[in-house]
Amino acid sequence: MVRVAFLLFEGFSNMVLSCLLEPLRAVRDQARIDIRWQVLTPFDRAVHSSSGLRISPDEPCEAAGQFDLLVVVAGYGYRDHASGAVLRQVAALTRQSRIVVGADTGAWLIAATGLLKDQRATLHWSLLSDFAEAFPDLQVVPDPYVMQGRVWSCGSASGVGGRPQPRRRTAQPRCPRHRRRRSPSVRCRGRARPDRHGPARARSDRRAGRRPDRPPRGRQGRCAD
Repeated sequence: MVRVAFLLFEGFSNMVLSCLLEPLRAVRDQARIDIRWQVLTPFDRAVHSSSGLRISPDEPCEAAGQFDLLVVVAGYGYRDHASGAVLRQVAALTRQSRIVVGADTGAWLIAATGLLKDQRATLHWSLLSDFAEAFPDLQVVPDPYVMQGRVWSCGSASGVGGRPQPRRRTAQPRCPRHRRRRSPSVRCRGRARPDRHGPARARSDRRAGRRPDRPPRGRQGRCAD
């Protein structure tokens, strides 16, 4: 059995949570692996997501036991959580977990416990400079995710996600003018009419000594080759 815990803080992102939880659900259902997860919260209280969704913990943190994977999803109030009793609770849960993942701004709390000292780590792309300034002993990188040792970090829902990249338009290759080939046609009154006989008819006319057909020279019937 694989035990997974999601430690959610007030203001956590629903998108980040679903991007981490749904792949586990797919592995459990399709690969028939016994994966069990539960939600933990600081001080065992209900928390609200950034969109107002209320989630209650499945059990108290003190009774949680050992985990194979602990995912910390901090949300917008990460600076307020990085001290005092909350940080001590985070440190206690990391000690009883085999692998720890800091998602979105969760790496900020993990770094505050000292677990990321002298290691590579990443955060949400908009906070990378603040992250590097607050923790100068870290090697902050702009990668979508970092998997080093037993402490991992990821930026957001897309790396679970990195910084958004601008969309680029791919230019379609254009054939040079001198290499373009046009099918034989006759233009008449602004409309293109394909010549059904084409070059084969012209060669036959020359062999028979006949002049090629020419369009009439009238104003209404004026045509151009």
